[in-house]
Amino acid sequence: MSIGQIVFQWIDLIWIPIVLITVDKRHWFKALGFILACILALRLQIELMFELRLPYGLLPFLDSPLFTRGLIVYGTFIVLYILLSKYYVRFDPFVFLAASLSLFGIAFIVSSFFILL
Repeated sequence: MSIGQIVFQWIDLIWIPIVLITVDKRHWFKALGFILACILALRLQIELMFELRLPYGLLPFLDSPLFTRGLIVYGTFIVLYILLSKYYVRFDPFVFLAASLSLFGIAFIVSSFFILL
């Protein structure tokens, strides 16, 4: 495995310093939890597809690899999460946690859809 492949496998860790710079300090732990949950969910979804012997998805409509599709979908939702935490700083902490969990659930469903394509 070359250095380029290793870097590509862990390219989504670049979100951690971005989140620590952009998100308010009160939301750091929730934001890091969201990022790590997205990273783990992506890898678990891809591992499941390879275990099911479907390396290009159930319906091979898209030619891109599963990992690339997942990176795009989860990256989009991470940007939405950063915007949520940036512009809604005065939320009640429980409301913010509920919004975080809802956004993660939506991200998981959308990524599952694109990985199955």
